[in-house]
Amino acid sequence: MLIDVFCRIIDNLGDAAVVGRLARGLVLCDGSLRVRLFFSGVETFTALVPETLPQIRFWDVEKSRNDPDAAPGDADVLIEAFGESPPDWYQEAFRGGRLSALKCRLVLHLEYLTAEAWAQEYHLLPSPTGVPGVEKYFFVPGFSERTGGVFLDPEFLKLKSQRMLLRRALEQRWTPGVAEKSLWLLVFSYEHDYSSFWKDLADWSLSNDQTAVVFSASGRSAEGVRSSFQSIAAHPGTKNIRLQELPFLPQTAFDALLLACDFLIVRGEDSWVRAVLSGKPFLWHAYLQADAHQRVKVDAFLAVAKPFFKGKEDLFEAWSREFRSLNDRRYDSWTEPARERYGILLERRVELEAVLEQFADWVENHLNLERSLLEFIGRFRL
Repeated sequence: MLIDVFCRIIDNLGDAAVVGRLARGLVLCDGSLRVRLFFSGVETFTALVPETLPQIRFWDVEKSRNDPDAAPGDADVLIEAFGESPPDWYQEAFRGGRLSALKCRLVLHLEYLTAEAWAQEYHLLPSPTGVPGVEKYFFVPGFSERTGGVFLDPEFLKLKSQRMLLRRALEQRWTPGVAEKSLWLLVFSYEHDYSSFWKDLADWSLSNDQTAVVFSASGRSAEGVRSSFQSIAAHPGTKNIRLQELPFLPQTAFDALLLACDFLIVRGEDSWVRAVLSGKPFLWHAYLQADAHQRVKVDAFLAVAKPFFKGKEDLFEAWSREFRSLNDRRYDSWTEPARERYGILLERRVELEAVLEQFADWVENHLNLERSLLEFIGRFRL
């Protein structure tokens, strides 16, 4: 079976990361599949995923027009990632009276991930295609078994099973000479002021006589992390803290580092799911939306996680309070004073990890998007 996926890479890395996992996950779940990826913004994808499996091929969508290997009549299934329709020249194969040359009878509109209730209502709703014999459905990722689930990515889960070995290998690369039992934190967010993060970490490090390493991902959060660290240079706790600014990392290398860390601040969609699956304490910096709608998305996600905190309601209140504070914003800025605090999360990190490991296990066992997608496609006997 051949699946064509169309994607316009808008948010720098996020869309490319999700589509890369989609292709890899489907092929690893069913070795007979082939996937063709058509991108606007292919350079971002090749930087993020420099190597692909043999069953996966990709093109710049405009440059593929005259490539016989990208012929539109060959695909069995079309996936419009985040609503990105095929280009006009591709759609002409559907609407130009050449249906006898088409194999495709199924189109899927892959939505963005959300924990909101509407995901359950929209998942697998039909949508007209305007082409007789071709069916189209919404496929909505989510945190309910009545949605499509989340991309697990078999390669990511394999890395997770090796996280102790990963940590030792990465210590040699990134932190030679630093205490082995140091606390590792990863920051990958949108623009944000990290003054409270650094102060609380320095206080915690000083009172616990604990070394900490903060890995600052390249991109939109890097300047805020750096400048905030410089602003507390006089704090005595900083002597135990190391800031490690990262170069751009391909997806697999970033996954390995994320899994090796002890506390995570992540952004967007793909890294959010990786943080959930890691079972590590984390905060999610949701994508900024009009009228601060990201707060609605955060509340919906917290409602999903809350049942796992049974008997630890005070811990949930502390975690959710800082989660909401991080996302209570109307614009992304390095200079707007941060509202969230980290002290209690650092002090209760072990408790928080125990709860989030249970949550991660539930997600892994009940929300397998790759399997759900292949099962749905299988109903059509393509």
